[in-house]
Amino acid sequence: MNCPGCGEPIRKGARTGLCASCRESGAPRRPGLPTEKAVGPREPQHPPQSDAEPQEAATALVSALGRVAGLGGIAVGLALLVFYEVAPAFTAGTGASQAHNLRLFLILTFALSIAGLSAWAHTAGRQGRNLALTLLVFALLMAGLGAYLVRGEPLVIEVISGTVVDDNRQAAIGANISTEGSKPVESAPNGSFQISARRPPSGEKVELIATKDDYRTTQLVDSGSSDVRLVLPMAVISGRVVEDNGQTICGAIISAEGSKPVKSDSDGNFAITARRPSSGEKVMLTATKGDESVAVSVNYGSSNVPLVLTKRSQ
Repeated sequence: MNCPGCGEPIRKGARTGLCASCRESGAPRRPGLPTEKAVGPREPQHPPQSDAEPQEAATALVSALGRVAGLGGIAVGLALLVFYEVAPAFTAGTGASQAHNLRLFLILTFALSIAGLSAWAHTAGRQGRNLALTLLVFALLMAGLGAYLVRGEPLVIEVISGTVVDDNRQAAIGANISTEGSKPVESAPNGSFQISARRPPSGEKVELIATKDDYRTTQLVDSGSSDVRLVLPMAVISGRVVEDNGQTICGAIISAEGSKPVKSDSDGNFAITARRPSSGEKVMLTATKGDESVAVSVNYGSSNVPLVLTKRSQ
């Protein structure tokens, strides 16, 4: 068999029908003959990858991060708002720097929440988008509320101290002292107290309220004041209950209008807290035991008052 390119004899059964020289030189081959295939390792076949798969993965990641940032921002922001309102009840001293940091953190928290919810709404399906938009509106409202609450002067906590006394200038032990936005405190055995209060806007005063039993008084004081004196409208009237022969009476009941009744002790002594009467008026004391009684008009805040019991007329 001869090569059609050069006429030289070639090996029988050659696949291309050309000799080696013609194959290397690129001589034309006879029509109808198969071309020589290159021999080498076969490359692995991979299924075609869609461009939408990476995009879907990125969308799912953005949606998940948006949910976390949105819901977490709302939760932290609400906690900060609550803390801003109740912090004066649990902190003392000046906290201007803490208040500034709190407001800044509050703004950043709601900004993160709004950004996360916006991303969630943009990447979620219809149902998820509606929920995300609802939460987004809520976050915007909370951000507005936070901006309203933390406006104006920084949050500053100052201590107000003083004493609580009655009209006899005696210490009022265990009186309750409170003011708006602060944790109430009780007066010490000597009547002294210290309460932490939020500094009001410039030019305004702090209203202190002191109560004990049914007695109450209020007073406007400057923020951070010391040696404040709160006077409760009450005074102790003391004395002794005796019979007409001078014998002391134990267990007699002594009462006054608007006051809690008390009993005389084993020596006949008593001390009753009376409410402050109108100007110029006296306090009516009544003592009774069995069929004996007495009613006496005494000066408000008197001491060493003798109450002599006599049998009531039939």
